[in-house]
Amino acid sequence: MIPVFDLDQVRIAWVEIRGAGFVLYGFMLYSDQDTVLVEFMHHQSGLAEVDQLSGPECAIFVIESPSRKWIEYAKHHKHPWWSILGNRIPQFADEDVPATGETNSRISQTVETLLRHQTTVMISVGDDQPVSLRHLIEPDYASLYDRTEIWNVVRHFGLKPQEIPCIVFFRDIDQGEIDVVCLRDIRSARQATLSLRDFFGGGDFERLLIEARNHA
Repeated sequence: MIPVFDLDQVRIAWVEIRGAGFVLYGFMLYSDQDTVLVEFMHHQSGLAEVDQLSGPECAIFVIESPSRKWIEYAKHHKHPWWSILGNRIPQFADEDVPATGETNSRISQTVETLLRHQTTVMISVGDDQPVSLRHLIEPDYASLYDRTEIWNVVRHFGLKPQEIPCIVFFRDIDQGEIDVVCLRDIRSARQATLSLRDFFGGGDFERLLIEARNHA
């Protein structure tokens, strides 16, 4: 899985993404109104689940805010998302870097005091509006990811609104044939799990991979 802000972010990184060993690409498309998929993808480790199911040759883009669990997963597994996109986002790049040794001992008391008052301590950087320390410690990743951006992707691939939610598979972001896998009948997070396992373990996905390998 490759969480992205929008279609433009994919375009900008397209050369690097294509050089990461993928032969097949997809875009998983759903909006805030598709609550079952939002629950599955964001709150139930769906990013990591689908990433494992789709395998190392298929990159599936999704406009979804990465959870802390996903970020840790991507770092630990040296996932292409982290090396190409994740570590370039300031909110993610320096996350969870602990102070150690002498520096840690000298500032520990100050940090403890600040943390006790994190909701009232205001931080101002340059000309930016001051924000609370809590906001910096626990940034709102979701604010970077606006699921309404999926409609630009829908129009880009010539899909109809009634085809959403779905996964659209392609080999080139701007040309060539597409294949659409409907997700409209999914009614629960458990059904999402089982349906996606059936698809990625089945013949249709294997056919798409074989065709993509032959054209790589």
